[in-house]
Amino acid sequence: MTQFQKQLENKVNFKTLIKLIEKVGGNNKYNWVKRAYSRIISDEHAAKYNWLGLKNKKKFGSLLLARATIEASMKNRKIENVTEKSVESAIKSWLRHAADRLLKTRHGAE
Repeated sequence: MTQFQKQLENKVNFKTLIKLIEKVGGNNKYNWVKRAYSRIISDEHAAKYNWLGLKNKKKFGSLLLARATIEASMKNRKIENVTEKSVESAIKSWLRHAADRLLKTRHGAE
């Protein structure tokens, strides 16, 4: 994620990511985050993060990916009642379930 974070420090890359995230679409905030993040970050990597970086995990809330997601959501007129807080909640939920998704994927592969 460090290399990805550094790439996003470039304003052109950051704005490109916002546009890509905007176009993903979804039925609701969680579905939209899920669809976007499943293309950007693996469950294995996501399982190492939580929003605040508590319990020996890395902090996701300060990453430019989180900022880009929130900015993209503010431009998305198709999902109702989008606020920064509601998108943060959707991201937190997606991160919280990463370990479960990873276990299901690994058990399905056996």
